[in-house]
Amino acid sequence: MLTGGPGQPGVPFGPRLAQRLRSAAAGHRLVLVDQRGTGRDAIKCRALQRSAGTSDLKVPAAGTAAACARHLGTARDAYATADTVADLDALRQALGDTRWTVGGISYGTFVAERYALAHGPQTRALVLDSVVPQEGAELLERVPLRATARVLGPAATADLEPVLAAHPELGPRV
Repeated sequence: MLTGGPGQPGVPFGPRLAQRLRSAAAGHRLVLVDQRGTGRDAIKCRALQRSAGTSDLKVPAAGTAAACARHLGTARDAYATADTVADLDALRQALGDTRWTVGGISYGTFVAERYALAHGPQTRALVLDSVVPQEGAELLERVPLRATARVLGPAATADLEPVLAAHPELGPRV
């Protein structure tokens, strides 16, 4: 399970997520990771962090991102989504799984989608919450919101009803 951000750690959310997903995840191993640059080994760019805070939407002060890049030096090249995807496949192998289900929340959905694109045969399924699309994202997501009724039409709603009836903790009534 991949958390959001980019920049949000995963490990601290383990106990709460395991509790919330306990019945839905029964019979599955739940693994959370701190993606590169997060958690205990988080990237430290104090000026950038002071400027943007914890917001994914606030535009940092001019020059702070460039200053952070200079501070990191060539290490900055090791924090791409593709690097995290490679880390995930190495984790899958270390766990001894031939195939696995990858889940994500927000930016974690983007990484999970990238993993599935790069490692399709090793991906059993994706579980995505608050999906970040691979391309064409817009700040207010006006187009995706308008498309929701079409995408989540009667067929999708019919598929969701028994899942939500069996696991009410997963979401609102449909």
